[in-house]
Amino acid sequence: MTINLSSLDFWDLLENYTLAENPQSFNDENTEITMLYPPLLGEGYKQHIWLNSGIKLTIHSYQLNQDLIIDNSNEETDCIEFAFKLKSDCQINNHYFNFNKYSYIIGKHRQGAIVKYQGNSVNKGVDIHLDINKFSDFLENSYEQNFPPCLKSILSQEQKNFSLSYPLKFSSAIELVIKQIINCPYQGLIKNIYLEGKSLELIALYFDLLIKCDRPYFSQTSSFNSSDVEAIYQAKEIIEKNFDNPPTLSDLAQQVRLSNRKLEQGFHQVFNTTVFGYLRQYRLKIAGELLREKKTNISLISSLVGYSSHSAFTKAFQKQFGVTPKIYQLLS
Repeated sequence: MTINLSSLDFWDLLENYTLAENPQSFNDENTEITMLYPPLLGEGYKQHIWLNSGIKLTIHSYQLNQDLIIDNSNEETDCIEFAFKLKSDCQINNHYFNFNKYSYIIGKHRQGAIVKYQGNSVNKGVDIHLDINKFSDFLENSYEQNFPPCLKSILSQEQKNFSLSYPLKFSSAIELVIKQIINCPYQGLIKNIYLEGKSLELIALYFDLLIKCDRPYFSQTSSFNSSDVEAIYQAKEIIEKNFDNPPTLSDLAQQVRLSNRKLEQGFHQVFNTTVFGYLRQYRLKIAGELLREKKTNISLISSLVGYSSHSAFTKAFQKQFGVTPKIYQLLS
């Protein structure tokens, strides 16, 4: 059996059950609320903690009895959400994720997001909700230069659709901070200061991860799921390992179990170029590195990076870098 709820009905259900169990849960002085899952859905809780900095921290620990679909069509928010999942099994629109130590970002536009949570699975993790305007102000000085395209797309004022960053497997350092948040030993003011510091530490660690491994965001209309994107990145790695003697498009598609068409479409979406275009860019990147070393002559470099014609190499290199290989080597 599957339960279907709007996001408003879902939160009303949790609030009403929590109030019935603990009538004092929602008084105006509370900066911390633990919302209980009713037996109809499963067991466990969502704990919301409002920190002095304006961060809302949510700690999840629950298990559903059956599949649950939440429709966010009418949800509006001014927050960007950083999600850190120790365990979670869900489907967001047409993207299926079996999260086990993964993190991702959801943009402020939630309309159109349909989330299906799998029954009889454990869900445990931490979410950090940060006001989008405060976040943008915080990044103002380094926004353009230091942050990856995926994050810029999610924060963009032009982004009007639901957006989700590519989930990244997180490090043991991130896992440690999540567990420290869940098992916070303090109370009162000290707890607030401690959790605020740990929340900012999580965001910093996630940014470091995102910058080192930039991945695309998924839009509401994207036809690519997480398995497709993994296959596209696998194809990229195959190209890089065999740039001097690459497989044909058909062979490459067969190796990563995608159709030729989907592989080409994927490269356009993820890398903004064709498969051949990515190969050419990578070959010329390697050529540039070899030219800077000044230990190998240009004709040999041309051959090493897969060009059978010296003139074709020179033409492609000049188009990419704006100068001929010889001038590039002299200037390096």
